[in-house]
Amino acid sequence: MARNETTAGFEVFELPTYQTSATELAEKMKVDYPTAQGYIKMLIRLGMASEVGSRKVAGQKGKPTKIYEIPTAIKVAA
Repeated sequence: MARNETTAGFEVFELPTYQTSATELAEKMKVDYPTAQGYIKMLIRLGMASEVGSRKVAGQKGKPTKIYEIPTAIKVAA
């Protein structure tokens, strides 16, 4: 059974997570990149997500893409 916690007024459940980048999340949620990045930052501030590493695309220059671990579902209690 999952253990429940309350963080900043939100009830937090132990949920399965998956790893994704902000670009991949934007495509999956059908939103623009800044919206997905803001969503990820909000989840990090609430302690519901974390940055787990980075991924460099072979043959490309520039900074590597940050990879985040986010829950597959979130329940917000009002």
